[in-house]
Amino acid sequence: MLRRIRLDGELFGQMVRAGHQELRRRRDEINSLNVFPVPDGDTGTNMYLSYSAGVEQIHRLPPDAPLGRMAHALSSGLLIGARGNSGVILSQLFRGFHLSWQDAVEVDAAQFAQAFTRGAEVAYKAVSRPVEGTMLTVMRKAAQAGEDSAAKPGAEIGDVVLALWRGAQAALLDTPNLLPVLRQAGVVDSGAKGLTCILEGFLRGVRGEEGADPDASGAEIYVAPEPVTAQSAADTSVEGEYGYCTEFVIRGASSARESDVRHALDPLGDSLIVVAADDIVRVHIHTGRPGQALERALGFGSLSRIKIDNMTEQQHAFTLVSPAGPGAAFHARGAETLPGSADVHRPAGLIAVAAGEGLARLFLQAGADRVVSGDRGERPSAEAIVDAVAGIGADRVFILPDHDTAPAVAQAAAELGTNRLVTVSTATVGERLAAALAFSPTAAPAENTAQMRAAASRVVSASVAPAAGGVTLAGAPVKPGEFVVFSGEEAVFATADRLAALGEALARLCGETREICTVLCAREEDVRAAAEVVDRLRVKHADVDFEVLYGGQPEYDFLLAGE
Repeated sequence: MLRRIRLDGELFGQMVRAGHQELRRRRDEINSLNVFPVPDGDTGTNMYLSYSAGVEQIHRLPPDAPLGRMAHALSSGLLIGARGNSGVILSQLFRGFHLSWQDAVEVDAAQFAQAFTRGAEVAYKAVSRPVEGTMLTVMRKAAQAGEDSAAKPGAEIGDVVLALWRGAQAALLDTPNLLPVLRQAGVVDSGAKGLTCILEGFLRGVRGEEGADPDASGAEIYVAPEPVTAQSAADTSVEGEYGYCTEFVIRGASSARESDVRHALDPLGDSLIVVAADDIVRVHIHTGRPGQALERALGFGSLSRIKIDNMTEQQHAFTLVSPAGPGAAFHARGAETLPGSADVHRPAGLIAVAAGEGLARLFLQAGADRVVSGDRGERPSAEAIVDAVAGIGADRVFILPDHDTAPAVAQAAAELGTNRLVTVSTATVGERLAAALAFSPTAAPAENTAQMRAAASRVVSASVAPAAGGVTLAGAPVKPGEFVVFSGEEAVFATADRLAALGEALARLCGETREICTVLCAREEDVRAAAEVVDRLRVKHADVDFEVLYGGQPEYDFLLAGE
């Protein structure tokens, strides 16, 4: 192992990225362990998406940024992007890092261990009713192991990381002894497992073993070993309704109001987490009265990033979709698939056509069972679509095709019977992603169709692409070498500066009232440059939540979607 006496921003970024890779690789294994507090199979996904939001903020900084700036970027991104119990708790662990290192350029082993301890303390305080045997317990015990290691003469950063990981591993194995619902299901805590995966990545990062992005290899990226079955998880649940997982951000509410928000919402449910940073308060609660929770929260400020999930429906879908757990591998190219089985029957399944590896991952995260490659020159055939449908055991299979795939979909529908395959037509990638997010595997066909079309209709799209033959602007042909801004399919602006074209497209898209604006980049190396363009617009459009993501799409340098 390389000697690492002190931790600076560059090394911390390397550790964080390696933790991200490990969490991505293991997320469905983590999902399969999800028993507490609701067996809905989403802990790994929530932790991965939450952590991804923090990593995105780090990617916006130069690699040699000071440690304090790195910690702040990770903490703020995690808090805004936090999803679920596990995501919010994870954000608080790294908030402790930020609070400990605000002005630091680098720290020693003892200061690193102290930051982890502070993060565990902050996480405990954020949870209204902490439960032992969860990731909170594992944080606390790992922190103690890290402190013990740092107290030894000559301790290095790698020594502390190794102690943290070993302490977390030991505490993870003990979680079934502390939480009966885990012992009954024969599993360890899912959130705690996610934390140990991140620390395993930290260990690889500090050792200089940070590898290539596993999702970009094109090969099978994992097979979860002996996953716990969804049915065993379901058997541990109580009878009746689970209520609604309700999450939102209160803007304009200072940290001084954190306790007031907690007091107002505590009677409405459980799993309440309320955390404040700067001028926002992030709230997570499981409640049977989400409307009342939102109404009370409005008394403290304006609301954004509202997300309400029916946990009873999620748990039912998890039980139906994955009875064998996520043991089936999925691939980064071609016909991608999330866990599922043709032998399992459920009301509805979802297939998306996507051009680009990044887009394929986004559709899988949005809820698609399979993503069929739609790369230029390799449009999926009717046979490929029929095969994809055959891999999903459902009464109806909804498909979100792109424009060029429509003939193949029509042919596949004729072969399968129109009642089996339901096409939801959309004009843009942004509309398809919105439709995928609105899809429900347990809803009736008419309800699903209406929800998906309504979601797609709220999206306004734009794009930036190199000038091609035949493109005209104000009646004149666009010069070769210029980049064209399209509003929908209409060319509205052209310039030789690609990033200036992106700025113009964003300005036009945000000219009307928008809550969310997403930028999809064709190349991974463009993500940071696009994020810098977005940062300049935040001053004027402070109420818009911007996201910059890798899409990998052909033809278009940038795809934009506003809602």
